[in-house]
Amino acid sequence: MRTISLLMPDVLRPTRCAVRRALLAGSAWGVTMGAGLTALSAWDCGGVCLFDAALTTVLSTLAGILTIGPLAAFGRSVSPRA
Repeated sequence: MRTISLLMPDVLRPTRCAVRRALLAGSAWGVTMGAGLTALSAWDCGGVCLFDAALTTVLSTLAGILTIGPLAAFGRSVSPRA
């Protein structure tokens, strides 16, 4: 644990709340995108292939956690607080 604290500055070390917020926001984005892409595929093909739906949802969720997650965890408000 001491090695990690020497390598990572305190500014970049996420809190438990930030990690939870990142996982929740990324997962929500991924599941929503997976459902949307599955619906689009069902609309075009006339049916749903379960393997494609599962793969799309898993990849969308991972992409959401890796891209939207850090924005939710470390994002700051643009407008100043009063």
